Amino acid sequence: MGLYSTSAIGNPTSWNRQPCGTASRMQGCTKVGHTNMSGTGQIDFNVTDLVKGAVRAKWPTITVGLAPDDEYNKYYRQRYENTPHITVEYDITPTVWWPRTRPTPGFADSGSYADCRTPGTANPWDNPGWVGANNNVTLTTSTYSATGRQLYTGFQYWDDDDGGKSSYPDAGWNSSYGEVTVDIGALTDGHQYGWVARTTDGTLTSSNTEMCFFRVDRTPPTAAVASTDFPASGSLDAHPKRVGEEGTFTITGTDPAPAAGGRTSGVACARWTTDPARAAAVNWKCTDTDTVRFSDGKAAVKLTPGSGAPTTCTSRPRTTRATSPSPSPTPSTSRPPPTARPRSSET
Repeated sequence: MGLYSTSAIGNPTSWNRQPCGTASRMQGCTKVGHTNMSGTGQIDFNVTDLVKGAVRAKWPTITVGLAPDDEYNKYYRQRYENTPHITVEYDITPTVWWPRTRPTPGFADSGSYADCRTPGTANPWDNPGWVGANNNVTLTTSTYSATGRQLYTGFQYWDDDDGGKSSYPDAGWNSSYGEVTVDIGALTDGHQYGWVARTTDGTLTSSNTEMCFFRVDRTPPTAAVASTDFPASGSLDAHPKRVGEEGTFTITGTDPAPAAGGRTSGVACARWTTDPARAAAVNWKCTDTDTVRFSDGKAAVKLTPGSGAPTTCTSRPRTTRATSPSPSPTPSTSRPPPTARPRSSET
């Protein structure tokens, strides 16, 4: 059975003066729907496009007519009740909010981190935070449908250092409310990335989230420890200070560029200790009390050995803005001579 859009019914509409012509089936009227039918019961047509067109054109009424595709088919000879109606399903545009990158991009030297963009910058892409270590990067956003419909959330991320090359991962269909996450892998060391997300219920689509940016630093820094006050064991022509005398250890650090080239975040601080057990710790920050800040790639540590036993001063640097510590501690071992004993003039 076909549904046709016709002109309005009015005087002198009659059997002999129909809204559509009679030289052919519904001559001059546009077919706007179709359904297969037999027997009795309700029949339905999707008239979404017809209603949209009527709204755009500001029609005062919508008039339709029914005509069978085959007038010789007895199953199309039907009686209809005079109570047709339109059912409207309303929708509300879904929303997305709180975009966030994990690990959280930030700056190890200041201990400041932000989910999406660096606060206080003029543009989202200005001075983004760094992610480091050996984690994959995940992108997450929260979604909501006020009409309770399932949501399909898609992401777009691009590489600012590869001509804006984009990828489009998606989280598939999920519930009407909640957070959705995609894993985008390890990405390219030394590159800057941006991303957005949007969600749809299949009818309406949200606007994009705000743009988020971050940089990747996966090349660990290097460090070395040296001291003229307490030279490393085995040093020739060394004149070390004695037990109980304070000496200075100089820690130098570098943040090598990625092998394929790219950005580096620089070195920020180093954690030092004479305790071998603590030297292996990884969950430390530049704001901890047993850290020193680098200036021009160097930092100084004051240390007073308490015995003549070998003393190991271990340092482990962090890059300035990423969160990557060096892969292993850098020790320097020295053996200070015993404390000088007073002697008399006759001796």
